[in-house]
Amino acid sequence: MEQEKSCGSKGYWKEFGYPYCTKFLINQNKFSPRLQRWLTDVRECLQVRVSESTQQASCSQTYRAAMDSHVSCYVDTGFCELNMAERFKIYWSLKGALRHQITWKEARLLRHACNEKLD
Repeated sequence: MEQEKSCGSKGYWKEFGYPYCTKFLINQNKFSPRLQRWLTDVRECLQVRVSESTQQASCSQTYRAAMDSHVSCYVDTGFCELNMAERFKIYWSLKGALRHQITWKEARLLRHACNEKLD
């Protein structure tokens, strides 16, 4: 995606999307088969939704739209149904993203969405 629309080192693709996607792919064998399936499903969801929502967007709009797609993709692919140990493995893998304020916002939205879904 960076080749199609270059946003540089502070753009979504290089700063967030690619590094975390790669991290999950490299470490995929450390996850249970259920989590491996979820990782595949959420990765596909994110790729589709981000490409659909950012075709005519600026770099800052792309970053925002991509981050906004995370909550819906997580919920739609079954994150809320994962047990706490499985969720913790995902959170632990994303711990480096906590330096981004937007990650905290997305985490709150995800928690709220899961609470609503499970109620």
